[in-house]
Amino acid sequence: MKNIGIFSMKTKWFKYSDYEIVPYNNKNPDILAIKAKPGSKLIWYNPFEEYPVILKDFLELFNSLDILTQNVNDEVMNREEAGINSPKRAELFLKFIKEYGFFGMLWEVTTFAPGPHTIGLNIPGITEAEYQFNHKPGEDINEYVSRKYFPDMNKPIPSPLINRLPNNPVSKKYFLNYKETINRVEHSYIFDDIKSHYNKWNKGIKKNIVFDNIGIGINIEEVPKISWNYTSLLSALKIMYVLNITGDMGKNRVKVCERQDCNNTFIVGPAGKKEGTKYCSDNCGNVVRVRRSRNKK
Repeated sequence: MKNIGIFSMKTKWFKYSDYEIVPYNNKNPDILAIKAKPGSKLIWYNPFEEYPVILKDFLELFNSLDILTQNVNDEVMNREEAGINSPKRAELFLKFIKEYGFFGMLWEVTTFAPGPHTIGLNIPGITEAEYQFNHKPGEDINEYVSRKYFPDMNKPIPSPLINRLPNNPVSKKYFLNYKETINRVEHSYIFDDIKSHYNKWNKGIKKNIVFDNIGIGINIEEVPKISWNYTSLLSALKIMYVLNITGDMGKNRVKVCERQDCNNTFIVGPAGKKEGTKYCSDNCGNVVRVRRSRNKK
């Protein structure tokens, strides 16, 4: 995908060649997490170049999660089978993460800054004075942050040093120990914000959606361009989602089937169906026409 207008979309994200579902830790074996498989290869890619397929897959994840919830309401399956930490739910997230990598929940609560005591994770709200006053003897900033903010993660939690990957051994250790629990993703405000807006938009309820933790800067390429500044894959997906609705992501676009009881998504444009298509399939179009005919009679 080429840059859209004046906006540069060249920022890369990471993913591994394979992932697996594991217990979060020994104390919480019922909480399911996803982590990279041992020995899997680290890959860098540009998520915007995966549009529109990545956005379609993301919206289909919402649909699949809603089907699980509906199956509970319809008593097709019990709550344990479809619960927030169920294997069925974890498999849906695993399918998406295998294609595109972690959603990046850790990056939604952290920022990276240079300096003698902030070479690693710099939590919003934690000051250098707080670290100096509260840390244990010999405890550096990364150890202090891991103890206070990430007590459930494997120790130690070194600095990610994203810009130095994949050659930095400390960074490799960090990423190989990183786990992402499905309940943290699904309960995050960004995930819920997009999902809530998507569900209302499907029903014809128009509402605003705003950017959080997303900024713009200058990217020096052939000529200076405005560039998106996002901290996670989830934030990048929100950018795509909003620009997709406004039609500012290029010639391709992800649409939702206009049949009221069908939430399937499809692509219109050079990469999909022709512009102006309203339904995901001929069957849905026929169902709508039959219903209209019956209503007229």
